[in-house]
Amino acid sequence: MEKYFYCAANAIREEGGGIQIFSSENMEADDFPVMVSFIPMERPSYMAFSRDRRFFYVVGAEKDRNGYAAVFAVEEEGKVLRFLAKAATKGISSCHLTTSPDDEFLYCANYVTGTCTEFKLKDGIFEGEGRVIEDKGVLGPAKPRQEHAHAHCTVFTPDGKYLCVVDLGTDSVFLYSYTPGKGIDSTPSFEYKETPGEGPRHLVFAKDGIHAYLLNELGNTLSTLIYKDGTLVRTANISTIPSDFKRFSKASAIRFSPDEKLLIATNRGHESFACFEVKEDHTPVLREIIPSCGSSPRDMNFLPGGTMIGVCHEFTHQTVFFPYDAEKMEVGALRTVRSCPGSLCLIF
Repeated sequence: MEKYFYCAANAIREEGGGIQIFSSENMEADDFPVMVSFIPMERPSYMAFSRDRRFFYVVGAEKDRNGYAAVFAVEEEGKVLRFLAKAATKGISSCHLTTSPDDEFLYCANYVTGTCTEFKLKDGIFEGEGRVIEDKGVLGPAKPRQEHAHAHCTVFTPDGKYLCVVDLGTDSVFLYSYTPGKGIDSTPSFEYKETPGEGPRHLVFAKDGIHAYLLNELGNTLSTLIYKDGTLVRTANISTIPSDFKRFSKASAIRFSPDEKLLIATNRGHESFACFEVKEDHTPVLREIIPSCGSSPRDMNFLPGGTMIGVCHEFTHQTVFFPYDAEKMEVGALRTVRSCPGSLCLIF
């Protein structure tokens, strides 16, 4: 089990922005969680490890919203992150990132500019400037949110052959063919189209390499997809909020429990997270919708060991923690709260 987990505080340095590192060794202690280290940074929004976990990548935005990517060496089993380098993403509001399966490339999604930036890596560090790939597709009908392309997520298919770029503005998931040593093609080989106006945001793949789940921000829905030979096909679509809730809400992040029996998705506006039981046929069935105990739950994750869920709240500047019983698939009452200015992302 990993010893540490990490929370991104999206604020300027003077207001406590940076990466908070927490210990997971005392999961049952009353004083949980314990912050063991803090790295000041400018508006970090998402984080990811290299596949071999030797390097830690952070994407964020400067005060002018111009994006950057930073890389750290992982030391002392994750307790220490040593800064190595920083590079411009050439995009605005960079919000997500991932490494290629072979750790040869880093990919960043740039929300405002609707682009994806590709960095060639050498020993974990950026080699030269990033290459920008622009999303091009038919825009969705939900104005003003779909006034142009909005790349929001970069995820590789389980076979490592394609990079998926999820675009809220075009209701699309673009699949770019990936070649080791070369990177992705400049144009997508396949475009999955979601229902117009749904505004897809985040995508996760199941370990079986076939099923995927797409969270749609504007539609507040979860789509079940089948991946095969570089294509995606939808088989189901289900709401993440109650049918009688009529006020504004937008879905944000989606995560699997370690055993992939539970899928959770956050709702900003309804201020909750929806819990879906994943059946043997991989169909998600809503179990319950739980108040997140804060404002604008932007991300959440199961912590190391899978016995606790952390939920990041952007507007109330806090991360809250709930116990989780994997055997019963039950989320317990709010356990504790930790201050985290502009809390955006939680990983381990």
